[in-house]
Amino acid sequence: SLHKWQQQYPDHIANNMISPGITKMPTSIAVLLPFEGPLAKTSSNILQGVLATYYATHKSQNEAPNIIIKNTYNSSFKDKLNEVSAKNKIDYVIGPIEKNEVASLTEIKTDTTIIALNKAEEKQDNVFYFYLSPTEETADTAKSIHDRGYHNALIITTNNTWQQKIANKFYSTWA
Repeated sequence: SLHKWQQQYPDHIANNMISPGITKMPTSIAVLLPFEGPLAKTSSNILQGVLATYYATHKSQNEAPNIIIKNTYNSSFKDKLNEVSAKNKIDYVIGPIEKNEVASLTEIKTDTTIIALNKAEEKQDNVFYFYLSPTEETADTAKSIHDRGYHNALIITTNNTWQQKIANKFYSTWA
């Protein structure tokens, strides 16, 4: 866990970049994804990863967060978020994944931290954007680090074609 890592490496420079609120244990997490239609397999894979991590992390803890899973295929992300938020205090939401739903996040006013799984043109403070495309994620990471004032970067990779493509994307975005 992040807290254990911080205790093990208290002097690591990354500790200065981690916001204090991120290390608190959430009480409720909502997974709002389309489990039917063209993104069903991707959504199911994401859910499997979330649940595997959840059970591996909380198997011996009494105070595990509540996980709420809702299918957004036949309704908007906004409607499902409102429905879930009306009944529960949600700390984190995983979703949306559809590009148009991610774009509509600017219309949603919430204090809940949202983990969107696609790229957005306009960004919000309470939304973290994770792309399912490694090249998009790499470009965004390079830009974000450079925008923070860092001017040197070290890329460590293998000779694998796929990894070289990712490294080249980082380099071209950084330059």
